[in-house]
Amino acid sequence: MLVYLAGLTCNEDTFFHKAGALREAAAQGIALVAPDTSPRGVSLPGDSDSWDFGVGAGFYVDATEAPWKDNYKMYSYITQELPRVLAQLQEIDVGKISIFGHSMGGHGALVCALKNPGMYRVRLMSLSFYALFVCLLC
Repeated sequence: MLVYLAGLTCNEDTFFHKAGALREAAAQGIALVAPDTSPRGVSLPGDSDSWDFGVGAGFYVDATEAPWKDNYKMYSYITQELPRVLAQLQEIDVGKISIFGHSMGGHGALVCALKNPGMYRVRLMSLSFYALFVCLLC
């Protein structure tokens, strides 16, 4: 199974539709999961004022300051809640989960993999040079 973390200003649909990922994954018998980039349906002051902060820009981290810390818990979602939900699906072997992403998602994949050794089978971080360079250190 592959967990894909999308880049800045994208959402969970970008990879599936624009890249044609569903077709390729189905042909290979691979399950794809693409969580959203930030909580949706939560309205906080300033959360839509800038393209690089707030809605669409959760950076796969847990916020530490109010009012963000109550809802922006993307790291915990990816590393704790999502695996628990997936473990309930008979078709998914949580021992075979790999994580990767593009841009902001590559950074998120890198952070999740480095902070949780052994959690992910394969760690492909990003198409960006920085994340690829750091991946060599994994």
